[in-house]
Amino acid sequence: MAAVHRFLEEVWLFTEGG
Repeated sequence: MAAVHRFLEEVWLFTEGG
């Protein structure tokens, strides 16, 4: 499920960016 992994990566980056 690459789509899910990609989505999680984007969310993670967004969260880290704050």
